[in-house]
Amino acid sequence: MGTAKGGLQRNCRHPCILALSACGRSIGQPFDIAAADTLKPGESTYEDAVAQLGTASHFKGYGSGRVAHWHYLKDQPGGVAYTSVTIMFGRDGRMRGVVERLDSKSDGG
Repeated sequence: MGTAKGGLQRNCRHPCILALSACGRSIGQPFDIAAADTLKPGESTYEDAVAQLGTASHFKGYGSGRVAHWHYLKDQPGGVAYTSVTIMFGRDGRMRGVVERLDSKSDGG
């Protein structure tokens, strides 16, 4: 068997070993997207969201408030599982609403 660039063997007799090694990768921290439904626009704060969802993956402040984004992706056999929610908060720190919500379980992924 020859060796390709990077030391991987061509014509590998065990491709499943290579495939399985990629299946465990993840990005972000797991969170329960249903917890976003417990947050109430006009009442809940960023701190309430953190208590329900964990620390945001990203957040950006703007003159009129902040946008916080939580996401989690995990390689699985047959595809990628993902959960993502983006929430806008006003200057007063109160939630304005969910901007975007994605979940591979409910999106057919």
